[in-house]
Amino acid sequence: MQDLVAQYAHDHALCLFGGPTEIGRAVRTPSPAEFATMVDAFSRTGGLLGADELAGRIAPAVTNSVGLVARWIVERHAVSLHWQGGYWLPAFQFTGPSMLLRASLGAVLDELGPVLDDWDIACWFGTSNFWLQNHTPAYALAHSPCDVLDAARAYRFSICG
Repeated sequence: MQDLVAQYAHDHALCLFGGPTEIGRAVRTPSPAEFATMVDAFSRTGGLLGADELAGRIAPAVTNSVGLVARWIVERHAVSLHWQGGYWLPAFQFTGPSMLLRASLGAVLDELGPVLDDWDIACWFGTSNFWLQNHTPAYALAHSPCDVLDAARAYRFSICG
């Protein structure tokens, strides 16, 4: 999957440099303890899925599922983490048996994407939030997506002013 993500970025003239990257910036390498924290944080909302596992799950619903997952990662349409040569995606952002992205996720990522890297976005979704009655955005997205969008806007405002 990592090679496919890099190939997709190359084919679409995205600015990737220095090995695993996010668009326009180097990817932070989390410590084992940080990754374990994310595993724990997302365990309450379906856990983390490896990119290859996710592609296998959505294969019955779409053609070229591997390419679709790679595009979601590269274009930052999904929350993803790079860890030890692989990509991990929290399950909260997918719906039903088709495992396609929740429609409400895009607007939230549009708010956070310009000001946070992939790791920080994942941390934001996995951390309890005052604006969401101390639920995590990962939990609240399924129940009150408008509130999650408002929380993302408030967070972005707190960073950017």
